[in-house]
Amino acid sequence: RNVDAELYGGRVTGGAQIPLVTEGNVSADLQWNDIELDRLTSDLGVGRSRLEATVSGALELQVAASQWDEPAQWTFNLSATIPQIRAGRVVGEQIAVEAAGRRGQVNYSATGNVFAGELDISGEAAVSDFLADGNLGQATWMLRGAQLSQVAAILQEDPVVAEQVAGTLDAQWVAGTEDGQWQWQGTASVASLALRSQRVVSDLEVQIAGNAASARMELSGRLAEGQLRGQANWVFAQSRYPQLRIGLRNSDLQQLALLATGWDDSPIDGAGDVELHIRPGDVWRFAGTVAVSNGELGGLGVRNMRIPLIADWAPSSGRLDVRLTGVQAALSRGRVTGRLLARQSGAWRLDGEFRFHRVDVGTLLKGLGGGAHYAQGRLSGRLTVGGRQVRRLADVEASLRADLEDTQARDVPVLSKMLLYVPGAAVGSSRFSAGRIEAQLRGGVIRLQELSLASSRLQAYLTGQITLAGRL
Repeated sequence: RNVDAELYGGRVTGGAQIPLVTEGNVSADLQWNDIELDRLTSDLGVGRSRLEATVSGALELQVAASQWDEPAQWTFNLSATIPQIRAGRVVGEQIAVEAAGRRGQVNYSATGNVFAGELDISGEAAVSDFLADGNLGQATWMLRGAQLSQVAAILQEDPVVAEQVAGTLDAQWVAGTEDGQWQWQGTASVASLALRSQRVVSDLEVQIAGNAASARMELSGRLAEGQLRGQANWVFAQSRYPQLRIGLRNSDLQQLALLATGWDDSPIDGAGDVELHIRPGDVWRFAGTVAVSNGELGGLGVRNMRIPLIADWAPSSGRLDVRLTGVQAALSRGRVTGRLLARQSGAWRLDGEFRFHRVDVGTLLKGLGGGAHYAQGRLSGRLTVGGRQVRRLADVEASLRADLEDTQARDVPVLSKMLLYVPGAAVGSSRFSAGRIEAQLRGGVIRLQELSLASSRLQAYLTGQITLAGRL
């Protein structure tokens, strides 16, 4: 009978013959045009995707009616073309697929441009082996010169972020039968990857090998100027995704912050080591620690910093949730502990609290003020940080409440001048045993709500503001 029907936004035409008994042959000669792939894959149970594409093609099929349920006995010719694949932008063009089945064997090929690189696939497989365990037989898949900006367009909804990525990807995958067992191996390499014109990845190579039952992956290269190593094992019969273990040594913290947050004005500087366990899925889970022996935070020296982290990333939406718990560091001759929750969905949302004990306030404020020297003594208290639409460091808000001890009058500039006019008050010998400081940071300006100092001979109370001139 003739076929003429609308299907998934396109049209299927042609003819088919299907006997009602097991005698004779089943045959079909069908053509289709502009079938929407995202709707088709959704109904097939693959799920909706961000990819937009239409496919046109033709199928010639013939098989004995008694062997209809034996695909290895089918004789067929299949051709299909995909003019464009889009994910907000064009990521694939002129994809052509050919397949022919004869006497239980299928020969297949595909060519086209994917991620602005050249795709070339060819292979031959036994239909029964493919249906049994996904065996693709003798096969070679190659992708040359793929643009990583277009790969980023698939993973990241924000087109601005994707446009800030630059680099190329080369990949090859080869499969065949050895000693009666189907095996395969592949490599992917990135010579250089830049984000916002700053190189963050170089000499990256991923090697993967396996068979119909399992696979093993190893990666190496340089990430954020550090040495990168990683590995993962995957047993296909297990429903869970493989877990990737990553180790990064002596990496540049500024570059890591750029990769993680997109900020190019991160307050953290220095070199650090990272250990991560990565579990892919609909939501990727990252869990591990960042360790810094010596570094800087907003111009302040930090030592022995340890940051445990857990992060969840949803590639489909681009949403990222980060939890830093149990943060510990030596800061300005004192100790700091705390936690930070951060969520990115467009802009960042921050909520954190840090407690510090006997931090040297002179060293602290000197770093915060870019060289100005406001006080000496020891500071113990709490710092809260937050922000709802944080796109750069200046959008971060903070509140400080702390106690001061062992502060001298001469180390407070305004107070030291005032004491010249106070009878009996010697500037050099006026020492305050206790004090209190409350301040807020907003819009790049520290507003000093209270700086109170007390001794047996004198009490002082100051307010004002400090402009950070872009430094935090």
